[in-house]
Amino acid sequence: MAEPLLDISEFRMYFHTEKGVVKAVDGVDLTVHEGEVVGLVGESGCGKSVTSLSVMGLVPQPPGKVEGGSIRLTGKDLTHLRQREWQRIRGNDISMIFQEPMTSLNPVFTIGDQIVEALQKHQKISKKEAKKRAGEALKEVGISRKGILGEYPHQLSGGMRQRVMIAMAMVCRPKLLIADEPTTALDVTIQAQILDLMRRLNEETGTAILMITHDLGVVAEMCDRVVVMYAGEVVEKADVKTLFQDPRHPYTQGLLKSIPQLDKRFDRLYSIPGNVPDPRKMPEGCRFSPRCEFAKDICMTQKPDLLDLGKSHFSRCWLHDEKKGDADRDPITVTT
Repeated sequence: MAEPLLDISEFRMYFHTEKGVVKAVDGVDLTVHEGEVVGLVGESGCGKSVTSLSVMGLVPQPPGKVEGGSIRLTGKDLTHLRQREWQRIRGNDISMIFQEPMTSLNPVFTIGDQIVEALQKHQKISKKEAKKRAGEALKEVGISRKGILGEYPHQLSGGMRQRVMIAMAMVCRPKLLIADEPTTALDVTIQAQILDLMRRLNEETGTAILMITHDLGVVAEMCDRVVVMYAGEVVEKADVKTLFQDPRHPYTQGLLKSIPQLDKRFDRLYSIPGNVPDPRKMPEGCRFSPRCEFAKDICMTQKPDLLDLGKSHFSRCWLHDEKKGDADRDPITVTT
């Protein structure tokens, strides 16, 4: 297989606070190849967004601090770049779509000015040419109404603002697009339109996408591979079909069991028992062990490695260790 476009290896981002050290991202391994769509999933507080912001160099340091590992884009280490170097990369090689476009777009500049600024920052073109390219970028995302370049963010609907954000992110044809919960604030109909748009742009331009989400429906619709995070760690990695048909980590199984199913009736929807651990006081062994119905003594005292289960499927669980766990335990199959 070719070298990955994005290669995150044993990356650690800790926050040093008055109340202690928060291990927000603790040894994450993740790759994205050219043209691929990878989903990064997990519940709130698991480290998804901190991972994505670290890739963009947007974590304030302090209080954040890179404690180890690397983030490489086409082989170049991004973890200790100067701001001047980041300015050349952000928006050009890597772009990001944020969760709430109203807080990401500048309210006092027109839509046209904001897209033109991004173009002129990275490409040596005239303002006239940049305006032309801005109009073309908006048409690519389905906005073609007259005068749109002169309008302000508050004049647009939520769906249109998100389309503008995608146009801004894609206008310089980045190698990697990071989408952090891009459909959370939108209604279901607009969500489907935005996902269709992102998939089409991925296919037409070859831009790789790292999709940050807690919505497994979005993952099933969009992604080629899935990385599941829990309490700052990667607990499972697989292609999307394998993950949905044969989830191996108890946490992933719990996430999939939580999805309502139209063909079944329940008195009460399933939920994973317990709470996410305090990031300042992580469990000594497996971080999911206090909530896991399969936990054994070893789970409470020793931290499992991310084990290779074959066919590019990995799981961080003692149940898959032939020497110390129960490798022959039959996995549950979850119908979604």
